[in-house]
Amino acid sequence: MASSTPRDGQLHQAACGEHGAPSFAHAEQVESPEELRAYARHLDAAIEQERAHIARELHDELGQRLTALKLDLRWLGGQLSGIGGIPPPCFARIDGMAQLIDDTIAEVRSLSTQLRPQAIEMLGLAAAIEDYSMQFEKRTGIRCRLGLQTQKHLPAAQKLVVFRVFQEAMTNVARHSGATQVAVRLFARRDTVHLEVEDNGRGMPQEPRARQRLGLLGMRERAHQLNGSLEIDSASGQGVRLALTLPLSARRSET
Repeated sequence: MASSTPRDGQLHQAACGEHGAPSFAHAEQVESPEELRAYARHLDAAIEQERAHIARELHDELGQRLTALKLDLRWLGGQLSGIGGIPPPCFARIDGMAQLIDDTIAEVRSLSTQLRPQAIEMLGLAAAIEDYSMQFEKRTGIRCRLGLQTQKHLPAAQKLVVFRVFQEAMTNVARHSGATQVAVRLFARRDTVHLEVEDNGRGMPQEPRARQRLGLLGMRERAHQLNGSLEIDSASGQGVRLALTLPLSARRSET
């Protein structure tokens, strides 16, 4: 599979109604930054809901059908092995098909995780980051050093924002940094949660316009929606360090 996750723009349109136009028309009518932030939160929630739906379809429907196809292929190979005169290239082709199915199943699971990591709900934020980092390391060859402190309590909204910022930061490392190693740290203070992602790559261009690209605006907006902050430190040849800080709300949920 050549593509990764569906573009946020496509999910955005799917989340806004049949044609998307009514929601965008409403966006043009808001007047204050507070209204814009509230509207952005509403859209983010709708997009995450659509991501979850697509992830379930990929994991449950497509994943199960691929598994069934693999089992049928194994059965066919067993039947053919008992028949004399079958050319050896036939068995080589069956083995190749089985490997292709295995690779496709792994890609489907990866896409499902990128869309909506189930580990966040099942095992918590730290486990979701660890799982994603393992897949990232296998896919890119970039070593991941993790320092993840298990959080006692963390609101669901904070968990999701931390993971999405982490995910975007890792995408930037893979695409732009030329790094061989990335360090990820997750820890909490008394009333804040912190995420740090630091690579040993070439660093970020110093031009102001460059710092408005690479998904940085989206990450900053996610942080601001929860009254948090995003800091980025970079020097040429010295990598990039991204630091996210979010306040913990009074309403808490178990990780």
